[in-house]
Formats: sequence, C-alpha cells, structure tokens
Amino acid sequence: INDGVTYLDHPQPYRATKAVSVDAELVKVNFKHLPFISPEALSAGLQNTMENYGKVCQIRLYRESGTGIFEGEATVIIDITPPDNAMRDDGNPYYMPLRRFIEFDNWGQKFPASWKNCPPICRYCSKEGHRGRDCPKLDPVECYYCRQTGHIQRNC
Repeated sequence: INDGVTYLDHPQPYRATKAVSVDAELVKVNFKHLPFISPEALSAGLQNTMENYGKVCQIRLYRESGTGIFEGEATVIIDITPPDNAMRDDGNPYYMPLRRFIEFDNWGQKFPASWKNCPPICRYCSKEGHRGRDCPKLDPVECYYCRQTGHIQRNC
C-alpha cells in the first residue's frame, strides 16, 4: 500500500486508495495560477482550505513531465456529502458551498476555481452568477442608427 506497484512502461507507482461510499457526491475542483512554493506547503494549504468545502479525497499537483517542475495547476477531489447528523453550531450547512474564487486560509489570497457545472463568472466585474453581456454594471447598449437601447446597429 505504501510503496505501490510499478510497471515497466509507467515509472510512477500505482498506490491503493480508500474506497468511497456509493452515495458519495464527489467534485473535482481545478485550480490555476497557484503560487510556486514547495509542494508540501501547497498541499497543506489546499488540504486546510478545501476541508471547509468537503472531505478531501485527493490532491494532485501538475508537474511538467520532462523536468518535474510544478506548473501552477492542481486538482482537488472532495466529497461534499455531509456526514450523518452533522450540523454546524450556527445552523449553516456542514460544508461551505463552492465558490469560483476560493480564499486560501494560509495565504489570505483568492485563487480561481472551476468544476463541472460551476456558475459562470463575469469578465467585466469578476462576480459569479452572470456573464459579461448580462452584467448589471454595464451601461445599456445604444444603437447608433436608431438611438434606442438594447441592441446595436448590426441588429437594428
């Protein structure tokens, strides 16, 4: 279990992992633009932060195949199924809901996160839940042809 099994055509060992319940709701969270710090410190930061969102099942740091240098990307697989009869003292759900920008406890810095079916993020105001074309901070578009709002001349 600790050493794993190594095959000739694949130099990295395959290791055993704990079985997951059939009812588990697993989410693979992808991170980009992570700091270039030691792998141990980065794994510890990911572990501490992601425990707020679910039970951490796996952390994978992506490295360049030839040199083994960290690429600034990682994935964390979490189980967001709350434990039986588990509630927080303040009445909130046991795990916090996932957000598009996750603040790391150790560094006080936010990093972008994505997962399957995650909410869209606005490229204009950087808030989640809407896209740039629907951003409430943008002024309504005005047509240069008829001077009405809501469309452009090409669609007039």
